[in-house]
Amino acid sequence: MGEKWFQFVTRIKNETNAPSLKAAMKIASKRKSEWNKGAEPMNKTGKATKGKGTRKARGTRRNR
Repeated sequence: MGEKWFQFVTRIKNETNAPSLKAAMKIASKRKSEWNKGAEPMNKTGKATKGKGTRKARGTRRNR
């Protein structure tokens, strides 16, 4: 699956000798593409994205 975000931040902290995790988080956010490389596109819940389908398949307006 790859590296977890916290593991990535701690690795960046060690590589750059950042003074704190907060500073390392800012650096890691700028280098986020390195962390995402090779990963499947994910949605907010952490599941792989699916095709949306038709309007009828999605359900009523209330569900959108």
